[in-house]
Amino acid sequence: MKYILLKIRQVRRIDFVILFSVIVLALYGVINIFNATNSNSARRQLLFVIVSLIILCIILFIDYSNIKPFISLLYYSNVILLIFTKIFSEKVNGANGWIQIGSFTLQPSEFMKISLILMLAKVIDENEGKINEKNMIFKLMYYIIVPVIAIVIQPDMGMTLVCFIMSMGILFVAGLNIKFFLGGFLLSIFSVLLIWDTDILPQYWKSRIISFLNPSADSLGNGLQVLQSKIGVGSGGIWGKHNILSGNNQDSYVSQFVPEPQNDFIFSIIGEYWGFVGAIVLLVIFLIIILRMIKVARNSKDVFGELFCVGMIFYILYSVFQNIGMTIGLLPVTGINLPFISYGGSSILSNMIGIAMVLNINMRKDPIAFSV
Repeated sequence: MKYILLKIRQVRRIDFVILFSVIVLALYGVINIFNATNSNSARRQLLFVIVSLIILCIILFIDYSNIKPFISLLYYSNVILLIFTKIFSEKVNGANGWIQIGSFTLQPSEFMKISLILMLAKVIDENEGKINEKNMIFKLMYYIIVPVIAIVIQPDMGMTLVCFIMSMGILFVAGLNIKFFLGGFLLSIFSVLLIWDTDILPQYWKSRIISFLNPSADSLGNGLQVLQSKIGVGSGGIWGKHNILSGNNQDSYVSQFVPEPQNDFIFSIIGEYWGFVGAIVLLVIFLIIILRMIKVARNSKDVFGELFCVGMIFYILYSVFQNIGMTIGLLPVTGINLPFISYGGSSILSNMIGIAMVLNINMRKDPIAFSV
């Protein structure tokens, strides 16, 4: 009886604002994938959402403290899977980033980002937050560099940046001395300049940067998506072109002229269909999730819980900023999808696992007292 009461009280501690907001985003994504492509893609995404929510519910009933002993296994398994993908998978859009499993494809790098957050949070927690010691810094750099290299060689610029930003966010909140950030930033700039004219940096990465600086110079190549996306987003106006308020049911411009908008350029569909108001509503929902996650992080019972939430916060913040920025031409195209919105089973599943962990951390922020 006491066990049942414990579970009931833990369920009451679920942050339903985060949970409801994520579900709304996921369903909003399904609607916009339908707008961008066809009912088959939307049905597949809806199936991914349902399966992800089932897994989320399962994770909620496992004390996150019991997951810690398996984090190293998860981390190295993901690294091995990334290497396996590079060697044995076929190239898709210039990258060996997907494994074909029947009619579905698995993108290991999506799960690597969760494993990386778990690993960094675990290591810092076990060392009681003593992050500025030399041995500790080398250990953390090792855990960051190994998966980043495995992702770079695929090559996947978007996920490489995601892992880097998440890691820097965790280290910053954990108290890493600012001089290490400045040194790392300068080293990164120097490294890029050093290898710019070599074959180490993939040509399409360089092309995307050049297209960002001057998209009209290659309007039929790398600049095509951005130019057409900006037209589509701008055409939505205040209320959007294809909804009840607009009274306009013409064919979608973005669906016709932006290649595969259901993936990285889903925001261009949102801008066209729902306009400025729809885009603002989307950003407000993301803001609500971020603010609630900050609250969960601050109330966490341990460093591990706090830093895991921090990793998810930086992931969502950066992904939303980068995805929308590249869609409207303010940032280079990097292949980063819009969390919970863009098409992809691996993406929605890994993101739901991350959210499940945040909810789990909140459910167990302090012991539950029973009245006698």
